[in-house]
Amino acid sequence: MLLPHVIRGKTTEQKTFLRTPAQYDEKGIVLLNGRTVVEIDARRRIARMDDGSEITFGKLLIATGGTPRQLECPGGDDEVVLSFQTIEDARKILAASHGAAVTVGGGFIALEFIMSFAHLGAPVTAILRGDGFFSRVLDKASSRMLATHMEGNGVTLVRRAEVKAIERRGLSRAVHLSTGAEISAEAVGVGDAGDQGVEDPGVVVAV
Repeated sequence: MLLPHVIRGKTTEQKTFLRTPAQYDEKGIVLLNGRTVVEIDARRRIARMDDGSEITFGKLLIATGGTPRQLECPGGDDEVVLSFQTIEDARKILAASHGAAVTVGGGFIALEFIMSFAHLGAPVTAILRGDGFFSRVLDKASSRMLATHMEGNGVTLVRRAEVKAIERRGLSRAVHLSTGAEISAEAVGVGDAGDQGVEDPGVVVAV
């Protein structure tokens, strides 16, 4: 949640982490970074790790987090196509701030992309699959108010369009839309790659 504040210089990277390793130690919590559970034996209450070791448990919480959807189109895996989930993502957004940016989607993450790129001084074109932002939540008047605010701050909105391909053109990219339009950009921020406003919620399971 604090990544936009890192990009806008309101906080440091370190402050985006809720706890430090020392604080886990103080609470008697063993933190295993970079390790993966490959198998769970719920009957025997054992979690097997990727190095062959086993951890026994009384209760188990699986909270794997969400996975950003990728653009399912040619060039959708290009290095200039960015997510907004990790510190590394924030660093990439900062590094890409020197050129024009395209954002995809009309939900929360897309708005964060728009505001971050605009704050960094990059020209922004927002691609909306529908008529406006948060189309499943806001009424038309509210959505129109948000769109008017964005346009008043220099954001170009392209409604009822989808990204069909991203083509390399030297240092920049040509973003091809379903409308037949082509937009030049050096960064593509993907907020909603599937249905507008819908993202993978991840998995949370208690055993």
